[in-house]
Amino acid sequence: MRNWERPMVVVDTFAANEFVSTCGKENMVYKFKCDAGNNSGSYSSFIDSNNNGELDWNDRRIGLDYHPCGETHDAKTKDEFYNGFIRNNYRPWNVIPVIIWRGKHHDNVHCTTNLKMETWQTEKS
Repeated sequence: MRNWERPMVVVDTFAANEFVSTCGKENMVYKFKCDAGNNSGSYSSFIDSNNNGELDWNDRRIGLDYHPCGETHDAKTKDEFYNGFIRNNYRPWNVIPVIIWRGKHHDNVHCTTNLKMETWQTEKS
């Protein structure tokens, strides 16, 4: 003879203690190299506003005269990074997918063609 028991679900919640929550990506920086394009061209830069992976009329232009500075920047991992494009102003069919970082004060354009952020070098700031 079998006894029927009401099914029960037991759920444990994870509550991080202070030690665990203070590690991780806080105070970390990406070593972000501004190397998309070349210095012989002039580029317009665009944020992929609708995240469709294609440059189209919905995308927001954020700059008319981008040139790669070639520097490796310490970009905080909490900073905003954007999927976007640069387009050569003299050859508008030459569109390059990039990741854009707007600089420490969000007033500049730095781009890389290394689209796999998980492979970027990080270190403590």
